[in-house]
Amino acid sequence: MLELSLIETLAAGGLALFAGFAIVRRVAPLKRYNVPAAVVGGLLVALLVTLARVMDVLVISFDTSLQTALNTAFFTSIGLSASFSLLRAGSGQALLFFAGGPATALAFAPQFSAAGVPAAESVAIAAAM
Repeated sequence: MLELSLIETLAAGGLALFAGFAIVRRVAPLKRYNVPAAVVGGLLVALLVTLARVMDVLVISFDTSLQTALNTAFFTSIGLSASFSLLRAGSGQALLFFAGGPATALAFAPQFSAAGVPAAESVAIAAAM
């Protein structure tokens, strides 16, 4: 088992982000649909970690002490990437933008949990996807 410290986890995240930028730059549909580099890099890492675990090569454990703060920063930066030109276009993409997504679902999940819906976060993410 490989346990990554906080610094090692941040370094791995940085490498995943740079890999995501490189992939998005080279794969036209990802660039066209504005898929965030962090999502692409994170998916790549998730696939590699899963393959390593399934093939009994290596089990990797990341330090998650900054997970909440970094999730907030990530979803905030996604919101900041919105543009007025997208909204002005008035296309179906603009309507999808206003409908929200996983970040919106996660923002409201605690209120539903407090109201007595035990799996609110899972249901919200599933509905947003």
